Amino acid sequence: MLQPKQLLDISGRPALRKCLEDILVSGIKDVIAVIRDRAGLLEAVGDLPVRIAFNNANESEMADSLRIGIGLSDAGATGILVCLCDHPFVKPETYAAIARAHFSHPGSIIIPRYRGRNGHPCLFPRAFLLKGLLPGRSLRGIVNENSSAIIWLETADEGVVMDIDTEEDYQSACLKKISSL
Repeated sequence: MLQPKQLLDISGRPALRKCLEDILVSGIKDVIAVIRDRAGLLEAVGDLPVRIAFNNANESEMADSLRIGIGLSDAGATGILVCLCDHPFVKPETYAAIARAHFSHPGSIIIPRYRGRNGHPCLFPRAFLLKGLLPGRSLRGIVNENSSAIIWLETADEGVVMDIDTEEDYQSACLKKISSL
């Protein structure tokens, strides 16, 4: 990509902003965004009612950012919804459905699926992350170790599997969303 994925234009907004706005619209209140201190990122979301944390470590993994976010999370939180801004087409209704599933099953990992394909965002019991997300460990390891605790949430929201990692992914996703309007 020629620019940070977080700043890609999605419906007239940076991808990071669109994701955060959709999360907030869903009714989720305590939102922590872990970002790099790059030009444009803070400016894109600094006015939103979210807490901002920074991960400026070179070569860091998603788990490193997640550890930073968990450190800022409310100790009374029962679950952590892990959202990726390279999945900017997830609908607010899907975020809300995942949260509702957590409240019905607080000891379960909630993973959305679209037509049999696993997607994002995923919701983890906070205790699973505190115990299992040690340095050198990944979310995939936590999922594998707790496979009996997974609830697959079937959804009609294709956004959960629309991952934007390349310029081609971005163009394809934008065209697909425009044609579905």
